[in-house]
Amino acid sequence: MPYPTMAERKTAADQLIARLASVLTQWRTTGVEPEILGVLSSGERAAIFIAVKEEKRLASPLGAFLLLEDSLQKWILKERGMTSFVGTKIAGDGV
Repeated sequence: MPYPTMAERKTAADQLIARLASVLTQWRTTGVEPEILGVLSSGERAAIFIAVKEEKRLASPLGAFLLLEDSLQKWILKERGMTSFVGTKIAGDGV
């Protein structure tokens, strides 16, 4: 089976973000955790929890964030109003 093309990966990422944005909008509108969270993957749930500022529900919020694909990381940062961090890299201490 061939690897997906960049266009196919972008389309899949866009569809995932649209689906998660819908879940997030529902949660923010109703103030109640949507039942659909039960059928999302662990990564998708982590993205929703972090975006809705419920990361305390995760065992390792930073680890969960860092394991997400870059498109989901960007989406979370935008949802949390942290767009200045999109595209930045964490500088190490040179070790």
